[in-house]
Amino acid sequence: MKFKITVFFIAFILIFGFVFYYFVEIKKETIPPKIPNPNWETLKQNPMLLKSGQSHFMIRCAKCHGYNAKGSSMAPNLTDNIWIYSNSYDGILSIISDGAPSQKMLGWAKKLKPEDLYALTLYVRSLSEKKEASSSKDH
Repeated sequence: MKFKITVFFIAFILIFGFVFYYFVEIKKETIPPKIPNPNWETLKQNPMLLKSGQSHFMIRCAKCHGYNAKGSSMAPNLTDNIWIYSNSYDGILSIISDGAPSQKMLGWAKKLKPEDLYALTLYVRSLSEKKEASSSKDH
């Protein structure tokens, strides 16, 4: 009888420990950290951030969005004025940080520093701003 109680107690402790670990540690890892929204007007004044964003894009995003950012069968064109989500800086930052599960895009908040996420956001937004500027000149 003591043996059964001991085995039951050990099994209970192991199961409880696993459940606790899962909900405390593993679940914590699946929630991306909240990235604060910066002052975009100030950040846009720094040309090095745009260059850094371009580098991050080529390393992390170009495989899906294309090296010219015109999209592919896996990811949308980022150079036009058609946005699946928001085209605001904060909206773009949110998608880059958290991902877009419905589009099978992973978020980068766990892998990149906030400054790198800001740089990538500035670069992605600049891709369509070039198109907006040229289309406004045409009219």
